[in-house]
Amino acid sequence: MKYTAELLKRADEWVRKNGLIEYGGGQLQDFCTELGINDKTYRRWLVEKDDFKQTIDKAKEFYKQSLTHKLHETLSMVATGYDEEETETEYRPNPKDPNKPTITKMKKKKVFYQPNVGAAIFLITNLDPEHYQNRQSNNLTLKDDTEKEMTLDEVKAEIERLKKIETKG
Repeated sequence: MKYTAELLKRADEWVRKNGLIEYGGGQLQDFCTELGINDKTYRRWLVEKDDFKQTIDKAKEFYKQSLTHKLHETLSMVATGYDEEETETEYRPNPKDPNKPTITKMKKKKVFYQPNVGAAIFLITNLDPEHYQNRQSNNLTLKDDTEKEMTLDEVKAEIERLKKIETKG
């Protein structure tokens, strides 16, 4: 495949939509297949073609930001609870066309999904860590200025003291 502005545009659109593996997106092999190139060509273009590298990097960043936004919205919904409309459908066989069953009953109902405490804790500890923490952090430093290095005479005296204790025991 020849490097063209059209190919660059297709690469940008694909990566913006599917991402690449760094952020849980599409595989490099799928990307290369879509563009009609191999992975060696992809890697060579990243090195040789500045506009290709910049386009891919910008598209990856766009994908990452949009994915982060979607995940944030979903996590917020799960943490606070949400309503969803569900449809139950009952079918019976169609004697005229067995591949197309006939709908006998369709019931729509609104279901409320309770807030998820784990999601709420995750969100609040990450959004406001100064006030909400999973664990209490104790930063404690002990410093004792009373201990000084022993002189040679003090070391000898301590050894003698320990020997006396050892012989008594």
